[in-house]
Amino acid sequence: MKRALATRLVCICEIAAEKALGCITGLLLLWDKLFGMSLLFSLYSLVVMYVIGIGLARLVAASGLFFAAWSAEWLPSDAITQVFGNVNVPASTRTGIYFQQAMFLSDRRTLAMPFYTDGLRMGALGGLPLGKLLAAMVGSVVFAMALSAVFGLWLFHHHGAINLLEESSKVIPTWCCNRLRENLQDTRGGGSPFALGCQASGAGIMVLLTWLHRTFLWWRLSPVGYLMGRSPALNRVFLSVFIGWLANSLMLRYGGLRLYRRARPFFVGLILGEFASVGIWLVIDALMGLHGHDFFPAP
Repeated sequence: MKRALATRLVCICEIAAEKALGCITGLLLLWDKLFGMSLLFSLYSLVVMYVIGIGLARLVAASGLFFAAWSAEWLPSDAITQVFGNVNVPASTRTGIYFQQAMFLSDRRTLAMPFYTDGLRMGALGGLPLGKLLAAMVGSVVFAMALSAVFGLWLFHHHGAINLLEESSKVIPTWCCNRLRENLQDTRGGGSPFALGCQASGAGIMVLLTWLHRTFLWWRLSPVGYLMGRSPALNRVFLSVFIGWLANSLMLRYGGLRLYRRARPFFVGLILGEFASVGIWLVIDALMGLHGHDFFPAP
């Protein structure tokens, strides 16, 4: 009975997600049209963004990392201009795409899809009502966005944006505009054979690594490592990942599944302890007027 109810709730959530995605896609297409973008470029950029979101969710689920991000060398704007060439893409189209990137991809760590999928999966395993869980997750994101906008504007006007954290007050707000300016100044015609060759070779290597990983038990290298090897996310957490892998391998090799299950609460406690320490120091900083602390894996 519970399994049937859980399955029905999952179906309801999937239908709701599909309708929401359809509405969002329609609104973005309308916005692109008002921007002067052609339907081909608009659909192409949206497909790239959706592939990025699904790919990141899969990366987080497959690797166990709490976030995944890649360098800014490949985004929907690059996917279009590298294939068609800057001269063949109208300036209004490139401007519209960069505006979309500023909203959704200016910081790839903020994509919510990996967290939604993980949260719903854990909720399903725990027997939670998925409809209410999804509503709570969406509500928390909307609340956080509104609160961040209010306090962000207050901090900027009260202290001056130039006096705050450089990444959030100067780098991120100007990043897309600077890239757009460079793109509009680039008058090269045709696509980039080198960039297309890199994309084709990268896709081929990923297909090969995925096939080896799924076909042969002796092949221990995951394609996730190749995909995320040169990324800000892995630069920050590679040592933590290595320590976790080493501890997991030693326990399973010398203690078996029994030791692994007995040790699991300890490692869960380490994760909860890290979050608790961050919360405590945030309160201390707020009360004492301190700032500049790096929480979680620092760059």
